Amino acid sequence: MRKRVGAASILFGVTSVLTSHWVGDLLYEHFNVLPSNTKVVAAQMNLQQLALEMVNLDRNRQGLLPLSAHPVLMQVAQLHAEDMLKRGYFSHTDPDGALPGYRVEIAGGSFTAVAENIFTISGPDANASPETVQQFQMGWMDSPSHRTHILSANYTHFGYGIVSSGDQVYGVQLFGQPIIE
Repeated sequence: MRKRVGAASILFGVTSVLTSHWVGDLLYEHFNVLPSNTKVVAAQMNLQQLALEMVNLDRNRQGLLPLSAHPVLMQVAQLHAEDMLKRGYFSHTDPDGALPGYRVEIAGGSFTAVAENIFTISGPDANASPETVQQFQMGWMDSPSHRTHILSANYTHFGYGIVSSGDQVYGVQLFGQPIIE
């Protein structure tokens, strides 16, 4: 028997396209977010690039190899940040019970290991900006468990998502080691 499992992520001012695929007996549906404004895409990509540079700077200081951006990890990190904002939760486990590795798998990623860092801030001056990316990175580096993910030699790839609305900002880092076939 096949079951339908759905996930949606919608931001203000963007267009969404529903995509579906079967994995065994489950149909996974999710919305791919297509920004209606190229400035939104450029700003998000700039923040993602900055996040990667900051992670690699911290890794370099410890003599570790740099991480490479991975499109599936980028997409899953962004969608998780958007989902937390939309549904008003803050957790590695989404309200449907999906963990980071599972979200990566249903997005088409094949990884031997996946780790996630999440962060949120709120207040009248909260926004998705280079300063916020830096604040999140510093917070993660000051936390031993989050720092372990950033500085692990077990990961070679990286994804980042950030979203803001009103006075709330969510950030997500994903780390992974792809399966080489």
